Amino acid sequence: PGEKRRLLSVDLLKATATVRLYTWQSTHNAIAGLLQLDQRLGAVSTAELSDIERASYGELRAQTAVELAYAYALYLSYIRDYQVAEIFGSRDAPADLRVSDPDELKTLNEGPVSDAKDIVRRTIRAVAAEHKEWLARGTQAQSDLRTQWQVFADGNRRRAELVSRLSLTSGYANYRMAEWERAEASAQSELVFGEAFKTRLDRAANELGDADAAHPSHYLVLQLLGLVYSEPRRDDASISVAEQYFERAIQAKPSDYYGHELLAGLLLRKVANAGVDVTGRATLERGLSEAQAAVSQRDSSGAAHLLKAEFQTMLFEIERDEAKRRELRDGLEHSIDQAARLLPLVFKQEDVDLTWVRVIAGARRLGEEVERLTPPAGRSSILESEKHQRFLESRNRLSSTLARLVTTCENLEARWVNSQRVLHVTRLREKAVRLRASVERATLENWRDIQVPFL
Repeated sequence: PGEKRRLLSVDLLKATATVRLYTWQSTHNAIAGLLQLDQRLGAVSTAELSDIERASYGELRAQTAVELAYAYALYLSYIRDYQVAEIFGSRDAPADLRVSDPDELKTLNEGPVSDAKDIVRRTIRAVAAEHKEWLARGTQAQSDLRTQWQVFADGNRRRAELVSRLSLTSGYANYRMAEWERAEASAQSELVFGEAFKTRLDRAANELGDADAAHPSHYLVLQLLGLVYSEPRRDDASISVAEQYFERAIQAKPSDYYGHELLAGLLLRKVANAGVDVTGRATLERGLSEAQAAVSQRDSSGAAHLLKAEFQTMLFEIERDEAKRRELRDGLEHSIDQAARLLPLVFKQEDVDLTWVRVIAGARRLGEEVERLTPPAGRSSILESEKHQRFLESRNRLSSTLARLVTTCENLEARWVNSQRVLHVTRLREKAVRLRASVERATLENWRDIQVPFL
C-alpha cells in the first residue's frame, strides 16, 4: 500500500507541475490526469491500512481535490484573453465543459452578440460549479483528517499547508469571479456568478489573509493579495500596498516570472498616474528591469514582452541622448515583434494593448522620418511640398491604425463578458478617439505637441 500511494503521489506531482505551466492547454491535460487520479484514490480500500497509511491516503485525496478546484478556477483567468470557442472548443477540454456544437461555435465567433454572451456565461458558470464542487470535496477531506494529523511527526505543518491551500484556492476563484462582475451591478439578473463585485472581492481578501496566516510568505498568496488591493475598480485601491505584496512575492520566489510581470504592470500604472517625465525615470527603469526579468524566466510570455515595449515607449518619451534613443528604438521594435508573435489573437485581431503601443510609438515619430529625409541625387534640398506630402502620408497611416483600433475595441466591448477587461478596453477606445482627433489636426510644424495618454 505504501508503494502504491507513493506512485499515486508522483502522479499528483506531475499533474500539479502541468497545472503550473499556466496555459489553457496544460490545464486541460492536468485536469484529465487529476480526475483519473481521484478515481484511482477512490477505489483504494483503506479499512485494513495502518493509521499512518490511512491518513496519508486521506491527505493525498484532499490535495487532489484542492488541485482540481484550483485548476478549474484558472479557466476564469484564461477567458480574459482567449475565446471560449478556442478553449472549450478543444477536443481536450473537460467533457462537462466542452462546446462541440458547430452552431454554438459559429455563434461564439461571429453570431449575434446576445446569443454568444449566453454561451459564454453558461460555460463560465459551469467552470465555477466544477470549482465549487471540488473545493467542497477538498474541505470535507480536510475535515475528515482533523483527528488524524497527529500520526505524522510534522502533522501541524502539513495541516497548515492544506488549510492554506484551501483558502488560497477559494480566494483565487473569488478574485477571478469578481473580475467578471460589473462594479455597479447588484440585481441578481445582472450578476454572472450570483454575488456582487464588492462581496466577492472582500471575500477574496479575507480568504487570502487566512491563507497568509496559515502559511506565511507563500508567493502565490502574496501575488493574489497584491491583485486584490490593486483592483482598478476598487474604491480604496492602493498601489503602494499592492507593490509591497508583489515585492514580497518576488522575495519568496524570485524565479517565478509572473511575480515580475505583476510588479512591472503595477509600476507602469504608477508612472502613468503620476505622468511620464524625467522625475519618473528611476521607476521606469525599475519597471523595465522587472519586465526583462519576466522575459528572461519565461521568454514565451507575450505579456512580458508587451510590458517591455510599454516601458521602452515611455523611456523614449523622456530620453534626449540620441544614441540611447536609437538603442531604445531598436529594443522597442524587437519587443513589439515578440509580443505580436506570442500574444493571443482574439477574433483574429491583434491585442489592443499592443496596437496602442504601436500607435504611441508612431505618434512620437510622426514627423521624424520627414526630418531625416535626404534629397535625391542632383538636388541640394527637399522641397517643402515633398515634406508635407510625406508627413500627410504618415499621419493618414497613423489615423487609419487608430480607426481600426477603435473598431476592434467596440467589437470586444460588445462581445466580451469579463467586466474588468471590458472597462479597460472601453477606456482604451476613448483614448484612441481623442488621440485620433489630435493626430488629424497635427501639422509638420506642431506634431511634437500631440498629447499622448500612455495608459
